[in-house]
Amino acid sequence: IVRAAPADDAARLQLADSDDQLSDVLKIAGHSRSAIEFARKALALTQAVAAPPPRKIATRHLGLGIVLYDAGDFRVALPEGQAASQIWENLRAQDPANPEIERDLESSYSLVADAEADAGDYAGALSFDRKALALAEARYRAEPGNSGPRRDMWAAHFRFGRHLAATGEAQAALDHCRQAAEFLENLAAADPDDTGHQRWPPLTYSAAGSAHQSLGQWT
Repeated sequence: IVRAAPADDAARLQLADSDDQLSDVLKIAGHSRSAIEFARKALALTQAVAAPPPRKIATRHLGLGIVLYDAGDFRVALPEGQAASQIWENLRAQDPANPEIERDLESSYSLVADAEADAGDYAGALSFDRKALALAEARYRAEPGNSGPRRDMWAAHFRFGRHLAATGEAQAALDHCRQAAEFLENLAAADPDDTGHQRWPPLTYSAAGSAHQSLGQWT
């Protein structure tokens, strides 16, 4: 359809949506290179329309950044996360009460924090960790019984703890790891069949154990 009607923006956006979804499927299947290729196509198609919807553009940048980061290319992932963050910040200023925008902004901040940390810029990483945690806390206060915000709280504290540990702030790292573990234990108790709740505890407890060791606490 796009080849037959190259000026059809609706068709372009529809194809971009399909490419974005295929990228997600390929990422889950472990085909990183193909996932990146389709994420790039989705972004390029969305940027090519006459008036690109900002939310679509932000989503494409974030999606591309995530597949790049998961493939180990944090240096290229970083500007994608930064671009997404900037757009989501602008959209949030226009619609501050929109929880979907806040969730996507939190995801963008998290991506930037991880990429900054991998690049060795821990000051930058911790700055974005704080932003991501603040958004997660706001969503959790609004929906304390919802598993989504509770998972975000686990992820935000766990990420913050790992990055603090890398800077030598063992006590602060331990505090965040403990909070992450508490959220995760509550999630596991509420839904013991969730595979994520079975996979994440070893990572969380290992991070807490490393922080204990850094503090000389061996028992």
